[in-house]
Amino acid sequence: QAIKNFCSRAVSVGRMVDGKYNAPTIMKRFGLVDGDYLTNAGNVLFGSEHPVTLKAAIFATDEKLTFLDMQLFEDNIYNLLTTAETYILKNIKWKSEIIGTEREEMPEIPVAVIREILANSFAHASYNGNTYHEICIHPDKITIYSPGTYASSYQPEDYINQNLPSAIRNATISKILYLNKSIEQFGSGFKRINSLCKDARLKYSYEVSELGFTFIVYRKEVTVENGEKNVTVNVTLNKTE
Repeated sequence: QAIKNFCSRAVSVGRMVDGKYNAPTIMKRFGLVDGDYLTNAGNVLFGSEHPVTLKAAIFATDEKLTFLDMQLFEDNIYNLLTTAETYILKNIKWKSEIIGTEREEMPEIPVAVIREILANSFAHASYNGNTYHEICIHPDKITIYSPGTYASSYQPEDYINQNLPSAIRNATISKILYLNKSIEQFGSGFKRINSLCKDARLKYSYEVSELGFTFIVYRKEVTVENGEKNVTVNVTLNKTE
């Protein structure tokens, strides 16, 4: 079912030809099977026998001490991308804005930012290590951890400021996520995330360790206890504002 959903999505976004592929041809065409067995990439992308693990938690402070919620999800990458996005969107603040004559609900962190970070986190992860994918929601920040050492000789700033080829750890996984339009193109992840965060006036940072890569998005809004309107902090106003 996950493969069928992937195919439908890839066709709808114009990255696969309608009527040309079915589940067996997709599996063979993109190297997801070897004979009668799933390859490692096929298993983590669409399989169910050896699932990928995602830890997700909400913490009371910006330290990992007191947690308000803790979840452990085990599934394939295709399904976990939706699970991870839903978990974050359910546990961040939303506001209402009038756009024209319609009222629209808008999250404090745009959906496009969340999707891009998550997709790149799963695309470039190592799937034979000793740590899990992890989402931590704190009052002032959200961290998204991807297991596996940083795979490129270039720094993230180099990708933002230059047009560089991507250092692809998982070529098959990256290609499938590209066809599904989870990632826009190879090598553009940092550049796109930087642009989206800049447009949304979000601050971000990252941390590289021997075990993995952590992307940090800082939250802008805090809720006042006395019932007054939300207060926006750490934002520079332009002349008009």
